Amino acid sequence: MDRNGRETSADENKRKMLSLPVGSPKPGSRTPLGRGLYSYTQEDSGVYDKEFTKAIRKRFAIWFSDIRIARLKARILSKPRGTRRPGLKSRLWNDILEFTRKTHLRYDEPFDREIRERQERWFWKSSDFRKEELLAMSVGCKKPSQNETKIGDSLWGYTYWKHPQYDPEFDRKIRARQPGWWKQSAVILPEELGNVA
Repeated sequence: MDRNGRETSADENKRKMLSLPVGSPKPGSRTPLGRGLYSYTQEDSGVYDKEFTKAIRKRFAIWFSDIRIARLKARILSKPRGTRRPGLKSRLWNDILEFTRKTHLRYDEPFDREIRERQERWFWKSSDFRKEELLAMSVGCKKPSQNETKIGDSLWGYTYWKHPQYDPEFDRKIRARQPGWWKQSAVILPEELGNVA
């Protein structure tokens, strides 16, 4: 609506599209409705309408089942396990994030599950890579200094149960691999403190 409460051309286009019978063909890209449909449903558009986009995608899901998108997902899933992750600023990685982000309109749950299973490391956080490095260091290497190295400070955070970054699974794993890094190899968890005299 405009300032006078009158329906704008955009409002009229949206109303017309939402009132079309289910199963109607998608408006052509050269028609006023088709041009509006594209503009109102693109997040980088100046006239993007989130509520309209949700409603129109729910009513006419077939309009958005792009063959190109299906081929793109198939190409991503066909990459061998362990393939290097696409660049963080690349269009491909942006597409992957949209397909795997639950809050995004393009979220695809089956694709999300499969790509995370096939390319787990693509979705690792920096802390996951540090933990992997620490586990590798734990075999035959000197314990990194907490005060002198970042990796040593990270080790302390992941293995000290009062620290916000404490990871009990990692703690048990690395203590089992390299008990010599600690004066006491046993890890005491918060729930076990009651058993300590």
